[in-house]
Amino acid sequence: LNCRIGSGTIGAGCVLVNVTAPEVEVEAAILMSVTSAGPVRGKRGVLYNVVHEGSEPLSADAVRADVFQPGGKQIVVSSSIETDGGKAWKVTLPENAFSFEEVYKQNQKLDVSECQALGAAAHKRVAQALETLERLP
Repeated sequence: LNCRIGSGTIGAGCVLVNVTAPEVEVEAAILMSVTSAGPVRGKRGVLYNVVHEGSEPLSADAVRADVFQPGGKQIVVSSSIETDGGKAWKVTLPENAFSFEEVYKQNQKLDVSECQALGAAAHKRVAQALETLERLP
C-alpha cells in the first residue's frame, strides 16, 4: 500500500506500507513507513519508521524501529525476531545505544507531534533525494 519502489521482488508473506526505496528484495518481511536511499534486502524482518540515508543495503533480516527526537536525534532501536522485548526491557542490546526502557523514558517528556513531524521530514528528505537521482518510478 502506498509504496514507491524502483525495482525488486516482494516475496511470499510480505506486508509493505508506505515504503520508498530504489530496490526491494524481501521475503516474509513486514516494512511499515520505510524510506531508504539504498536497496532493502532480507528475510523475516520487521522494519518500522526507518529512514536509511546510506547507499548500502538496508537489512530486513531483523527488527528495527527508528525514533526521532528534537535536536536531530535519530535513535535506531534494533532487535531480533527471537528477542522478547518484555524480558529485555532494561537490557541494552549490543546493537543499541539504549535499552528499550531508556528510549521509552526519554520520550516521556517529549512532544509526540514534534517527534512525528521530525520523522516525517526525514522520510521526505530521503524520498526527495531519490526522486532527484531518478531512482524511483
